Amino acid sequence: MKFKKYVVKDMKEALINVKHDLGDNAVILYTRYVRKGGFMGLFGKKYLEVAATVDDRKNESSNPIQKPELKTNTERKIGIYDLQQIVSKKKQDKPKIDVNNDVYVKSEKDNEDLRKELNDIKKMLTEVKSRIYAKPIDENMLIGKIKDVRNRMIEQEVKEEVVEKITDRISLTSDPSELSDLEILNKKALDYLSAFFKVTGPTTLKENSPTIAIFVGATGVGKTTTIAKLAADYYLHRKKKVGIVTIDTYRIAAVDQLKTYSNILGVPMNVAYTPKELEESLEAMRGEDLILIDTAGRSQRNSMHMSELRVYVDICRPDEIYLLLSATTKYTDIKDMIKQFSTLGECKLIFTKLDETTTFGNILNAIYEFDKSLAYVTMGQNVPDDIEVAEVNKLSHLIIYGPKGYMGAK
Repeated sequence: MKFKKYVVKDMKEALINVKHDLGDNAVILYTRYVRKGGFMGLFGKKYLEVAATVDDRKNESSNPIQKPELKTNTERKIGIYDLQQIVSKKKQDKPKIDVNNDVYVKSEKDNEDLRKELNDIKKMLTEVKSRIYAKPIDENMLIGKIKDVRNRMIEQEVKEEVVEKITDRISLTSDPSELSDLEILNKKALDYLSAFFKVTGPTTLKENSPTIAIFVGATGVGKTTTIAKLAADYYLHRKKKVGIVTIDTYRIAAVDQLKTYSNILGVPMNVAYTPKELEESLEAMRGEDLILIDTAGRSQRNSMHMSELRVYVDICRPDEIYLLLSATTKYTDIKDMIKQFSTLGECKLIFTKLDETTTFGNILNAIYEFDKSLAYVTMGQNVPDDIEVAEVNKLSHLIIYGPKGYMGAK
């Protein structure tokens, strides 16, 4: 019985080597992905490890071992009986050591090699028994379907680090028979993606004083519309008392828009032109359950604008700072926004305009890279309908299946 283990780039290379070394009668014991190089096992290059065996005892002219009929086709293909027989035979053939012999040292080394070989055989046998499958796997399928899942995440612009982690986990936890089933692999991807998302649920209200939430972000990300949606949700659906304050005095349209919404809902709305007026507005709304504060769009690169915003944040001492980010923004800018706006305090994220893009990896990237929590997502201009509390399962479906998968997820 001969055993060989190969570390190769792909299954095609493995099969060429197996056939060359062991012949046409060789049996693949197992395949798995391993990493070589890197630092302490990290960041190494990924290879395919393949173990194979062949029973060369058929060529022996004397005393061949008679094998009984095997019980299953699976065992016949894998060659479990062959392994068990060879383990037994190896034990019987162990060389006896004469401690008085001059070649004791050499015999002891041979014995160590034999013990190592036996241990390797036992490990292979255990691996085979845990990976029994009824039919051979097409080598193109073995890699191809995992590639499909990986390519989907890459198309969604998910960070390479996350893609590799998820791909590795799928590879290491999938039976050979599963590697050709894209739906099974997609479900595994959904499970593993879920671990990377972090969500907070809706805004939590305090009991004896109003919860204050301030909304910050660049111009045009949808702060004013998002506030209108939340005001309608808490007032109409949750039956809570809501107040709105805007310090966005740069855009007359923003003030008029909030006034229109507040009049329709019948909730109080104040405009604060100065920090002092913000204090007065908050004092006037002490009886509300929730106070939503709209701010002017700020460039995170403008230090003066950020300093002005910090003054208002310090005055209102918000329970929640919501940083709004458009799903259409390139990730380089999203990273800069998170870094700069996070200087105001601990921020929770709201991603807007999901209906205006086809790639959603930036949502996952921002949460993962900056350890932020996602509170809400918005997808349209309709008030109060086009806003949802962020849900892990739906977000995972968004990455793997797109908007249709998001809408169909439960």
